Amino acid sequence: MAVFQRGDGTTFEAGRDDPSYAKHHKAYTRIDRPVHVEPRDATLDAALRDDFDATASIYCDWLLERGDPRGKLGTSIAPADRDAFAREHGLLNNDRLLVAAWDRGFVRSVEVDDPTSSADSVDDLFEILYHPSFRVLAVLTITVPDYDEAPGLMRLLADCPSPPPLTSLAIGSALCDDDFVGLSARYPRLERLEFSARRCEPLDLPRLIWLGAECSDRSLAASRLPAVTSMSATDSEVAAQMIERGAVPALRGILVPWRAGERLIEALARSPIRDQLESLTMGSRVDEIAAWEALLSCLGVFSRLTTIVVHGFDRASRWTSQLERTGWRFEDGRPYVWRRA
Repeated sequence: MAVFQRGDGTTFEAGRDDPSYAKHHKAYTRIDRPVHVEPRDATLDAALRDDFDATASIYCDWLLERGDPRGKLGTSIAPADRDAFAREHGLLNNDRLLVAAWDRGFVRSVEVDDPTSSADSVDDLFEILYHPSFRVLAVLTITVPDYDEAPGLMRLLADCPSPPPLTSLAIGSALCDDDFVGLSARYPRLERLEFSARRCEPLDLPRLIWLGAECSDRSLAASRLPAVTSMSATDSEVAAQMIERGAVPALRGILVPWRAGERLIEALARSPIRDQLESLTMGSRVDEIAAWEALLSCLGVFSRLTTIVVHGFDRASRWTSQLERTGWRFEDGRPYVWRRA
């Protein structure tokens, strides 16, 4: 049984099977787990978020002077002992979380991996967003079952009153029925983003370098992603519209979706991106025969293309001789790889 408290002091209890368990709101705080309360300094807190590397050691020393265990965790606890020390002192409460990196007293990278229950995923994400140990989190990976819709995860991220300064986020599942809405403005520092969603708003992420989008919402085409150099989008029409509308002007590498990939190939061939594209990866479905034929018909316009990769498509070898005649070299093995000689 979990216990939550609202801003007005009222509390409620919810078991894991209770529908309200997954309906966390930004005004609620989970209070049944002991959470260490440490001294805080507004100036140091702001500096910690803006430039962690320059501020973290100073902050740890400041905490150490006040006898706070986070200061000790960040300065003198051996890496192998950090999880145990953190749990002993209320700096970490959840045994399911896969903490990939403690850095000077804070969790900088974590994975939520709940292979059987989206309720666990919601619970874990709630703790990450509200626990002080995660307030400068940089890398968040949420893995949920492919058959699970993972409800509420993106809403939690959007509603968090003080979101961590994430630079990398991977969230969603193949059947995700959630909406990727309101997150672009809350996490402007993202450099890597992978998500699955039913609906999406235009993304405005000036620092984003890598994008993986499993979403058919045409709103993505109006995104502003000036720094993206690599992209994977499962909907060819969406990806083609992003190319045509200049959403990813710095693109140098792309995964061509297995369905109607020729639409994207043709958009690339007409776009200024053709003069900078360096790598092209294709999936593994029969539908890509048309995409291959589209690529071969306009291969000459991609002046800087040096690598073509094909995953699991047994018929791909049929084009080997044709590519070799145009200056490409086939490398044995899987995936199939061609490089410009």
